[in-house]
Amino acid sequence: MKINTALLLSIMAIAVRRVADRDASRWPEWLGALVATIAGATAAQSLFGADLGIDQWWMRDPRPSTYPGRMAPATSIAFMALGAALLLRARTRPWLGQGFTLLALMIAVLSLCGYVYGAHSLYTIGSGSVSVHTALGFVIVSVSLLAAQPGRGVTEVLASDTAVARTVRRSLPLIAFGAPTYGWLCMHGYERGYYAANFGFALVILGNMTSVTFIILKASARVHRLQQQDADDQRLLIGVSEVLGSPGDPDETLQAATRFVGEAFRTSRCLFTEVSTDTGMAVVRGRHEPDQIPMPSPLPIASFSEQTTEALRAGRSVINTDLANDPRTAALYDRAYRPLNIAASVSVPLMRDGAWVATFAVTSTQPRAWEPREITLMQHLASHTWAWYERHKALVERQRLLNDVTRLAHELERRVDERTAELRGALAEKEVLIKEVHHRVKNNLQVISSLLRLQGHHVADARTRAMFTETQDRVQSIALVHEKLYQSRDLAQINFEDYVRSLVRSLLHSLDAERRGIAAHIHVPGVFLSVDVAVPCGMVINELVTNALKHAFLAGQGGQITVALRTLDAMRLELVVSDNGCGLAEDFDPRRAPSLGLDLVFAFADQVGATIDWRRQGGTSFCMVFPKGELHAS
Repeated sequence: MKINTALLLSIMAIAVRRVADRDASRWPEWLGALVATIAGATAAQSLFGADLGIDQWWMRDPRPSTYPGRMAPATSIAFMALGAALLLRARTRPWLGQGFTLLALMIAVLSLCGYVYGAHSLYTIGSGSVSVHTALGFVIVSVSLLAAQPGRGVTEVLASDTAVARTVRRSLPLIAFGAPTYGWLCMHGYERGYYAANFGFALVILGNMTSVTFIILKASARVHRLQQQDADDQRLLIGVSEVLGSPGDPDETLQAATRFVGEAFRTSRCLFTEVSTDTGMAVVRGRHEPDQIPMPSPLPIASFSEQTTEALRAGRSVINTDLANDPRTAALYDRAYRPLNIAASVSVPLMRDGAWVATFAVTSTQPRAWEPREITLMQHLASHTWAWYERHKALVERQRLLNDVTRLAHELERRVDERTAELRGALAEKEVLIKEVHHRVKNNLQVISSLLRLQGHHVADARTRAMFTETQDRVQSIALVHEKLYQSRDLAQINFEDYVRSLVRSLLHSLDAERRGIAAHIHVPGVFLSVDVAVPCGMVINELVTNALKHAFLAGQGGQITVALRTLDAMRLELVVSDNGCGLAEDFDPRRAPSLGLDLVFAFADQVGATIDWRRQGGTSFCMVFPKGELHAS
């Protein structure tokens, strides 16, 4: 090995080490420029027959030769390629730099093959030849430089999880050792006279074609297998979605989904357990355990290993391929796992707001090497299924609460009716007793409103909490009617203008209208309405004004809401609630909207025999025409 060759190999080793250490400085590029410059100057000397005096500038070469100390032309070309690779390593496209590295590697491999085959032309260009140890040095430096950049270019592709990359990785030993060995055998057969040169050349071509064909077939088979697995995964995802989409009780649907997933993964047990870290217990909500001892429920969390529990609390899945020999579970195997015939398991934690709330678990009666694809699919299915279960359980609970409120309201109305009927028989005490009734009803409704507000503070779901607030406003609108009645001289009718102003003022305050720049204008003459008419009209105003405050005005956009009552003729009144907001969409039909508020509007309109129409120009306007009934103007 020449002195300059040894020097440049040492410089390259330093540069590769800096690249491997993720050196962010420009030192690797500067070292690469130095190597490329010296190698380029040496190549120019060989090309033009000149002597620039750089061959022995560091140390004199005692061996006699035409150009003492000068490296072979092939060696200088390889160094130029490696220097260029270092200069281009930081580029956005790493393929060019790594291409130069592969060029240097090819020169080294050809030189080694030349020594193995005895082919002088493979390691000699011009007057100099590449020595064996120089070629080995190039192989080490080239491979090290490629390995030092694992996430870029060629190495990124080879390290990927694609079918082609895996096939190439498995074929590397065949390429590195099989191809040179095959070439040597072909050459050796030719030298022994077993066949002519043309036949030997054909054997080499045939071997190369066979190797390429083998790699292509292996890659195709793996791609086909991956496509089949993807198709199976898609069918599983679609099947679970269809199960979750079927109507029925959430617990029964979760049970069906658990059975479907357990059968798809061919596991001995599949479970969804709800975890309470406060009580330290886990309750099974969905199970599929064919021919197995049922998992106890509730189950203490402490019955599992501490490492497993800590991982689940941190949101990490726990994969056990052999529980009996796993250090995390071996101590508990005979006590906790063997009685339940569990030899391998996967546990996926299900989190809500960073807290561990449930676990999806599958088990096997035999040790099982779980595939990464299976783990990923389990995690996706588990989170999707549990999110559906929690959402639908919340909907069922919300409906139960609404039913309870409705039942309480009906019960309250029944009691009010009974009490009112009794009071009608006591004419002498009519005024006092009726005022007492209204006062108590108002207080009861205030209690219900307070209960709804308190209950709403304990509800985590924002939509459910909003429904409690809306129900509280509706109860308040009814309570306001009774408040006006017991404050009025006429206990059968209320001042509707005073009532509307109080109701709208309360809604504006509740929904922060003043800060948003929304004002209300009331155009109601001094009219007294009976309770049977005032309550439905008040509820209609409550729902329409609430909808306008919530949906009519964009963020930062002020506006105006108008409530007006006028006489159409001797038999009818017209109530109009309008706004100058963004208006209803053209394809929006209030009668078919999935909104409890609009359902109540049409229900209370029907209660007083009213008709409702709406307009979209210049905002939204709802017009309700209803019979006068007993009406008195002040």
